[in-house]
Amino acid sequence: MSDFQQFELKEVFKTKDFEKLPDSLRLDKTIKEEGKLYRLLIGSIEIRNNVTGESIQQKKNYSVLGGGEMIRFSKKIFTEPFSASTTLDDIENYLKNSNPANRKLFQDLINEYCYYFYFRSREIHTLAFIYAYRILERISYTFPMLYASKATDYVGSFTKLQNYFNGSNSELKFLNLFINDFFEDEFLKYKVKIDITAHNEEIRKNYYSILKGLCKNNNPNIEMFDQKEFTDFTIENKDTLNLMIHLRNRYFHFASGGQRNINSSEMIEPNHFYGLLNDHFANWLAVVYFQIIKKLL
Repeated sequence: MSDFQQFELKEVFKTKDFEKLPDSLRLDKTIKEEGKLYRLLIGSIEIRNNVTGESIQQKKNYSVLGGGEMIRFSKKIFTEPFSASTTLDDIENYLKNSNPANRKLFQDLINEYCYYFYFRSREIHTLAFIYAYRILERISYTFPMLYASKATDYVGSFTKLQNYFNGSNSELKFLNLFINDFFEDEFLKYKVKIDITAHNEEIRKNYYSILKGLCKNNNPNIEMFDQKEFTDFTIENKDTLNLMIHLRNRYFHFASGGQRNINSSEMIEPNHFYGLLNDHFANWLAVVYFQIIKKLL
């Protein structure tokens, strides 16, 4: 296997700024892979593509729902996903104790996210969705297991994991059970509104029809809230995972049989359609990671 890495993470802060960060978040120190993922998702890194020579400024904060872009250096952004009492020393302590056995997991996630950000920057949104979905599949077992391995209530945590195994017949269902049991109602019931834009009114109606069908014609059904027909639609945060799965199964998987697939003739300009949804998916996946850290701090 080649040691060549397509993507390389570069520091964007001035020396006087990044020296304020703990060693576990500094690229000029012996930073672990989990620390690199943390920096990547917080939105404070440059991604260099060693094949094309392109560089991408990843400034968007994916650690909180609907996060904005980092305009200037602030230590506060590195603790924003957690409680007001969380300090950089708490983050340092968590990352210093990151299990070396998980190095490959975090390497993989960094690479998948770099591909996502790369294709997002080039506005190739159908490909970006594939990498977002690959992230979803990579974390489906590993994140619940990561939490259980670090939780202080070992018996309770592993008993719950056993229940997830018994109640699921797939990795993604396993993750769904974990999400609905692990996260607080505030997160699960948070309303996510997605605006629907298109090249013309007919295509916008087409997109709305596809999204409505994904919500209503699949198992499990996804409840829609307060939508303005053809303009936007709103779902609860807990259903983001199901929406991703339904969309992948009905468009990319495209199996023959009883299910209602999305034909290419139905989804006009799919690249634009996926561009409406992808960043919410990528944001949600990142927030799952930071919520697990929050529970472990």
